[in-house]
This record gives sequence, structure tokens and C-alpha cells, in this order.
Amino acid sequence: MKRGTVRFLGYLLAMALLLGLRPQTALTIHGEEALPESGAESDSWELQGKEGLDSWWLEPDFAEGDYTMVVLPDTQFMVSAFTESYYKQMQWIADNKETLNIQAVMHMGDMINQNTAKEWTIFKNGTDILDEAGIPWMPMTGNHDLPDAMNKYFDYQTYGPGRSWFGGSFHGDKLNHTYWFVTVGEREYMILSLGWAPNWDVLDWAKEVVEAHPEKNVIVNCHALVNKDGTLLAPGKHHSITADLPGYPDGDDVWEAFSQYDNFVLAMSGHVGCPDIVPYAGSNAAGNDVYGLLIDNQSDGVSNSAGMIAVLTFHTDSNAVELNWYSTKLDAMYGPENQYAINVSHVNSGTTEAEDITQNFTSWTTGGPVRFADGIGYGEPGYTGGQDKQLKYSDFVRVEEYDRLELTLCTRSGYTSVGGFAFYSEDDPSAFLSHGADARNGNGGEVNGTTVRSVAVPEGAKYIRVTYWADSASQASVPFRCVGYKTVPDCVHTYQTTVTPPTCTEQGYTAHTCTLCGSRYLDSYVPAAGHSYSGWYTVEEATCTSDGQERRDCAACGFCETVTVTALGHSFESVFIEPTCTTPGGSMRICSRCGYEEPELGQVEITDQFVWSAGTAIQATTGNQVSDGNWMSSGYVDISAYPTIEIVTANTAAAGTVFGLAFYDANKNFVSGIRHTNGSGVYGVLVHEIAIPEDVVYIRTTWYSPQHPQYSSDFGSFYCLAGDEVYVPALGHTPGEPVVEDRGDHEELVTCCTLCGEELSRVRFYGYTTGDINGDGEIDIFDANLIVAFYNGTAELNAEQQAVADVNGDGEADIFDANLIVAYYNGTIEQFPIV
Repeated sequence: MKRGTVRFLGYLLAMALLLGLRPQTALTIHGEEALPESGAESDSWELQGKEGLDSWWLEPDFAEGDYTMVVLPDTQFMVSAFTESYYKQMQWIADNKETLNIQAVMHMGDMINQNTAKEWTIFKNGTDILDEAGIPWMPMTGNHDLPDAMNKYFDYQTYGPGRSWFGGSFHGDKLNHTYWFVTVGEREYMILSLGWAPNWDVLDWAKEVVEAHPEKNVIVNCHALVNKDGTLLAPGKHHSITADLPGYPDGDDVWEAFSQYDNFVLAMSGHVGCPDIVPYAGSNAAGNDVYGLLIDNQSDGVSNSAGMIAVLTFHTDSNAVELNWYSTKLDAMYGPENQYAINVSHVNSGTTEAEDITQNFTSWTTGGPVRFADGIGYGEPGYTGGQDKQLKYSDFVRVEEYDRLELTLCTRSGYTSVGGFAFYSEDDPSAFLSHGADARNGNGGEVNGTTVRSVAVPEGAKYIRVTYWADSASQASVPFRCVGYKTVPDCVHTYQTTVTPPTCTEQGYTAHTCTLCGSRYLDSYVPAAGHSYSGWYTVEEATCTSDGQERRDCAACGFCETVTVTALGHSFESVFIEPTCTTPGGSMRICSRCGYEEPELGQVEITDQFVWSAGTAIQATTGNQVSDGNWMSSGYVDISAYPTIEIVTANTAAAGTVFGLAFYDANKNFVSGIRHTNGSGVYGVLVHEIAIPEDVVYIRTTWYSPQHPQYSSDFGSFYCLAGDEVYVPALGHTPGEPVVEDRGDHEELVTCCTLCGEELSRVRFYGYTTGDINGDGEIDIFDANLIVAFYNGTAELNAEQQAVADVNGDGEADIFDANLIVAYYNGTIEQFPIV
């Protein structure tokens, strides 16, 4: 007997839709008589907003809840004909991710229309918008979507295992039939996307997936399931799958496949065009109502370009799910009866625990299996099967506390009764409940090995017996294993709250901790307060050459923040330092902040040091000699005293003019070279500013100019400026007239510089006697020098000094007197010839 018969409530709702309990003309704007052709550029409806829309279009008023899931009806005509509206539809979902707390976007199939590369590209561009927004979405094939093309544009690895919400697929390498996991708070969902016309093998696979996850809330989506009259698709009905694919499961078969599970909570489909959301009301194995929803606006009444979406709003504190049928193009909701609530009976979202119970299988019987038909084992009353000493079966093992078992069973080629199990209500063969024929393996398989089966424990089952194959040595071919899974109901929490205030850097919050189980969650977040800084103050001053540091401190937590103040750099001022008698002068750069001084470089012309040799030259970049009448070069020029040089050359009109420069070390070994090619064809002057490489002492210059083979004024000017310090030598002292200084018991004759006043000499003064001009008691060369200076007008002698200087008695103190003093000093005369 198939489950899922239409319930009375669903029947009434479906009949209300059919009997016209709403206006017959749903929309009166440019009525759409036919579906658009692929490639159409604009919607024949030419919707211009909500003006003129009839009463079935409502101002948007989305239900308020905790989270939402969005359902995309068939987008085939949107993608093929109304691309702008399709992109707007995707962008609207992305823009409202946070506002509606969108947790998933589920497609109902017929993603594209005519399966062209252009359409697949457009569809993928739209879903890229969802990917960029970080919204999980589930592709699903319709009868217009060729699976090979879909798997080309949405490759398995990227859009399957590459996504955190991916669960698995039927084929293992394709996305034709898939399941996905979405967790919201304490609720766990498994969403099956079975696509167009899943066959019986796909349904069997999907049932195993559901059985393996009893803790998940299962949502089953397939392209075709519910008809627009509120019934399931079935043979003989319009849109029946079996009409196109004889022998394939129809909508009623799909419903029956999943209604046997307690955790089947919701189903949805597309394919059948209808302006409204049409519900089918069925039930699951737990007796809870389960709705199947037809969501596909492709029909008269709502334009294909309207960008319709169904927004399902969930509440964490109840099973109510509110539906809104909304146009992203018109920003309007369609049909008052399409904005309603359904009940989705979520399963207990407790914690699933796993326990390895292999060790409970301790008693094994060798020589025959447990028969799957009646659960009788070899040697027991009623057993009629043959004996195989390579088969073993277990005794009864209690499993009633588990929801699901995961069995690792042996397989054996050629056998049909190995790797199986049977459930019992009591530990007695006569209490056989059901067998595991659907889960066993072997069945004539070609390879011995192992298989893993995940099965739900049937209602009323308390015990299990297992059959497996052993080799001739009575050892298991592959180790047998059984793991039991059970759901531990969530704690009825008793929360104790603790408020943690915000700090400067961490947000504050209220923690709710269960006093029974320790479960904890946070809410009432308060943003971090941020640091309460003092003003910046200087820790270390920046100088001209070193960085400084500034700091500010948080008054609340003591955290300090520092910044580096970049070194100021010198603030130079050019100052000319006058030379003194003993120190040179020149142009200096003096830092106004720290007083650092350095010479200011000037330039010295050294052109005359370059001696040219025409016809023989060197190749500047190699230092090799070349012989060519169009070449010429200079000899070695010592530039060791200069930090930089600047060479100025005339620019001829010859495009082939080349100037080169070669560098040499102290031993005149070639170091490196450069060349400058003019080629401008314009007369003028070229300035080559050249940095001198390290360890270079000599340079040689070279020219190549076909039109001027000899260096002359026609060739052009050449000169070289060397960087040098602007230097003024020390002036030297200028002795003044000696001055007699009374020292008490004697007198001293003191001579000072007339420029700086520095004392240049000090000698004892004995008075002026003939020949002793300076009065130091000696007649020597210094006296002669005084006479010469007096004679030349560079020194002054008083009257007494002039009298004693006139050693020849001719009335003049002159050069002749100086010569006589020198002769006396040298011992060539013994006395002055005073006449």
C-alpha cells in the first residue's frame, strides 16, 4: 500500500485552486499567449513596475523568522530569453543574504532551456554571484538539462567535494543525483537533489543515504513530483514520468520511497507550470504531516521574466515554516493564498553517538548461513538449505538501543547468501522480523572482498544475526565489524548566564551555560570599547641621523602604542668660512640643527690634462686598443683626488658619433667602461655626469666620429670638470712691531701678529746697541731681517733702532747695514766698520 495519500487539508486547498476561488484572470497586463523563443531580448509583458498590477500582486512583506531557504523554480526561460531579469534574480538573493539569513538556495531543475553553450555560460555567471556571496546552492537537472553538459560546466571536483556542504552523489564522479548538508544552529538538514526522472537504482541509493542519516531532516527535491491539481504524478496523469520513460518511477513511487522514514520532512519540485505554489499533503513513517510543494511559475498568469522565488522562513522554536512567493523583478508578492505557513516536523536534533559492538558477536556457528527468507540458521528446526563450511553465522546480538547499524560484511564470488543479516523481535529463530537481503553483497560478484552497509534498525527489532564468509582456514576473509549508532536526545537545558564586559580589544558578551550538560552559547555581544589613549609624548627625540620614538598609553589596560619618528635629516645652510692666519677657509655646508659640517663641493677644470692621440684609441667598454683613422683617445688622466667628474662634449650632426670612457686602477689595469651614443643629428652640447667607480685612479676618453677623424675645433669643444672642495689656504701670520714689555727685574721684547693678535715671539730685552736692532742681546740674522723689512717698508723701526741699525755710519739703515750684520754673524768680520 503506497503511503502519502492526499490528506483532507491538502485536498481542500487543491480544490479551492481548481474551482476558481480567485479571479479567473490573474493578471491583465499584455496577456502572455505563448512561451518566448530562445534569444528573445525583451519580455512581451513589458512589466514596468507595480503600477497597473491587479489585486493579486501585493506589497512585499516577508515573514520574520530565524533563517530562510530560497527555492528557484525552473529558470530555463529566464536564462534563454530574459538574461537581465535572471541576473537581477541572483543578485537580489546575494544582496539579501544577511537580511533574510539565507542558508541555502535549492534549484528545482530545468536550469537552462535549449542546452546551448551560451545558455550554460549565462546560468553559470548567475550562480557565480551566489558563490561570491558565500551562499550554498544546489544544482539539479531537469528534462531540459543534459547531464553531460551540466557536468562539463559544473565539474564534479569543484562543485561537489570542493564544497563544504556537499554530501555525495549517486555516480561518484557526476552531479546528476546528489545530496547536501546544511546545518543551522542545532538543526541538521540533508537535501536530496534527485533531478529529472531518477530510476529505481537511484531511489535505492537515496534510501540508503536517508537510512544512514536518521538524525538529519531530509528534504527531497526532484524535478517532477507534484501536479498542479495538488496530486502526485502517477501513470495516466498529465506530465506523468512513465509516459515519457516507461518503467521509471513516477511521483507516487518517489513519495512512497521516502515516506517510510521518520526523518523525511519536506519535498519540492518544478516541471509543471502553475502561477501558484501548490501543496500536496502526505505523511512519513512517524505519522507526521509532510508537504510536497510544486514551485514553478512557467504558465499563463505570471510572466517568465518576473524572477519568481519561493522564500521559506524557518523558526528555531517551532516547526512552522512560512512561505512567500515573490517577484525579484517587480518587488511584489504574488497571490494572497501563496503567502501561508506549513508545518515541517523536524526530527530530534540530538547528538548521534557511535559504538563499536563487534565484540558482542562472540558465538559463531560454522557450516551454514542464516537464511534471509525466514531467519533460520543451519542446524535449526526448519532449516532446509545446504551446508557450506566456509560460511559462519552469529548468535543473537541485542541492537534495540541503536537507530542504525553500519556493518562491514564479507562477499564471495558466486554466492548469493553471504554477507547478510536478519532482525528478530526476540532471541529466537521463530521471532524473525525482517532480513537484510537488500544489504547483502556477493550475488555472483567476481571478486571476494568486503562491503559496508548502513541500515536502519526496523521498528520492533531487538536482535540481529549476521552471516559472513570465512576461508578454508576458518578465518574471516576480511574482518567483520559492526558499529551501532544511536541518537541521544538533546538536554532540556537549564541555563545560567554570565556577563563578560568588553575590554579595549575584545567584545563583551553574555554566556549561557547549561548547568546540566555544560552546553554553552553566547549572545548580547557588546563591541570592544577600544583603547582610551593619552596624548602622544616623546620617548626619544629624532635627530638628523637617527630615528626617534613617540608613545601613547591606554589608561584602561596599560597597552602602549609607539610610532617611529623618522630621522630629520640635516638642514644644511651654505656658509663661507673665512681663512685665518693658521686655518684654511672655503664654502661649507653646516646643519642648523646639529652643527654637522662638510665641505661644499665645487668644480675644477682639468681639461688640459687630456692629451689626445688621433688614429689610435681604445674601445671604451673593453679597454682594448683599436686602430682606425676615425678614432682618437686621450692618455691616462689621474682623477684619484676627485669624487666625481663631469665631461662636456660638443654634439656633432653625425649620427654615428660615439663618446666613451674607460676606467683603470692604480696599476692601469682596465676596470670598466661606458659609452654614450648621440645620434640625435642636432648640433649642441652633451653633458655626461659620471660617478667614478670604487678603486678607480685613471680614466681615458675615446671618440669615434667618421666625419671628423682628427681632433680640431671643427670636431667640437671638450672639457672636463672635476668635483672638488672650494678651498682657500690659511693666510699666515703678519708680525707687528716689537713692543718692549717691562717685567719688573727685566724687560722683554714681544712681537704679535697684526691680523689675529697672536703672540709670535717673546725675548729678553737688553736695550738697543749697535747691530742689536731687536734688543735681545744678540747680533744675529734676526736683526738683519728687521733691517731688510724696514728697508722694504714692511716693518717699522723707532729712531733709536734706526741709529743702532746704521752700522756703517752712512746715516741710513739699509741693505748694506743688513749685509754687514750677516757678515758679522757669520764671523767674516770682527767689528763693524764704523766710519
